[in-house]
Amino acid sequence: MLKKLHDNRDTFMEQYVRPLNAHPEFYSSRLYKSPGNRVILKKIFTKGIDALKTKLSSLFYLNQWQLMYSFSKTDKPSFELFKYKKITPPKDRFWADPHVLYTNNKYYIFFEEVLYSEKNGRIAVIEMDEKGNYTAPQVALKTDFHLSYPFMLEAGGKYYMIPETRANRSIELYETDSFPLGWKLKMKLMENVDAVDTTILFHDNKWWLFTNMRENEGASTSNELFL
Repeated sequence: MLKKLHDNRDTFMEQYVRPLNAHPEFYSSRLYKSPGNRVILKKIFTKGIDALKTKLSSLFYLNQWQLMYSFSKTDKPSFELFKYKKITPPKDRFWADPHVLYTNNKYYIFFEEVLYSEKNGRIAVIEMDEKGNYTAPQVALKTDFHLSYPFMLEAGGKYYMIPETRANRSIELYETDSFPLGWKLKMKLMENVDAVDTTILFHDNKWWLFTNMRENEGASTSNELFL
């Protein structure tokens, strides 16, 4: 409503308020007052039961992100999850944001790896052949700040990576001469930005950069996609 008021200052009353006033809705639920000790104790007890259920559940189930893959004879992906095979990480970490480069008859799967014991994520890589055999993951890139979403790019015979470097308030381009490892900072494409999950598209002889940005403090990086 505040946004509507800001965007439609001259017509707000006529457009929004008068139609609502023509058909008012009466509140018929209970009257909420400052809670007494009995209500607060009941809430604390309910929260305690929920916490205990979560703790007991964690003894039998592990909430963990993992990778899944499927080979297809067509360009269309399968939407039936049972056809996918799992690549499950060890219990001390999770894997996310996979990006794949196919070169030298191999699939190179780059992804975010976060160890539960560490604060920052890093970029790891798995090599997979055309039969689905794959190697143990290797650390491809690690910095003193969090990394995720390793967008991969091949151009002019060289390999590039644009990981999510929001923690460094930048969009950074990395290059390697010893693929799939040996990544070095090539340049910062943008600085002093709160941006995540940058994706590049080459179209009509131009490089287009898509990224989610947070313009205002306290806003979400999920709401606006910038080009």
